Amino acid sequence: SVTGQDLKDISVGKAGVWGISEQKDVYYREGTRFGPDYNAVGTEWTMVDNPKNLKMKYISSGEQKSVLAVSDEGKVYMRSGIAPNLPAGDGWTFVANNYQKVQALDGETNVFLGVNKAGNAALKYIIDLCADVTCLNGGTCNEGQCQCKTNYEGTQCQTYDPPSSGGGGW
Repeated sequence: SVTGQDLKDISVGKAGVWGISEQKDVYYREGTRFGPDYNAVGTEWTMVDNPKNLKMKYISSGEQKSVLAVSDEGKVYMRSGIAPNLPAGDGWTFVANNYQKVQALDGETNVFLGVNKAGNAALKYIIDLCADVTCLNGGTCNEGQCQCKTNYEGTQCQTYDPPSSGGGGW
């Protein structure tokens, strides 16, 4: 039980012990990432930061930097920012569409095995959709597309669109 909730899914790997709660939130078991401070039991469950409010239904812990999760919509996300001083990482990066389950295989080459919504198994290489995307004027890349700050638009947030004054003139 995690904070009074039963886990609906759990995965154990070198990246630690990870679970999905009944509310489809992701939890990490502190102290379980393989390394010098490794503890098979761990110390406590911590809900991972989730600024996009993604609801996950399946999780897979693989090599030391490889944690994948599948959302209700069948989107596959990889946990980003996993490091010895940040074992739960710092965010989710979209990597694929239309999967039911995935198994993280290798965090160095970013390969996973998955079952797609049609029920077929597939070996997939993870491609960073934002690797070749440049967002200007403070825009950020999300799933291969720029999300622009207020008053900016365009595929790279390159166009400034000033707010209308609404004053009615002279």
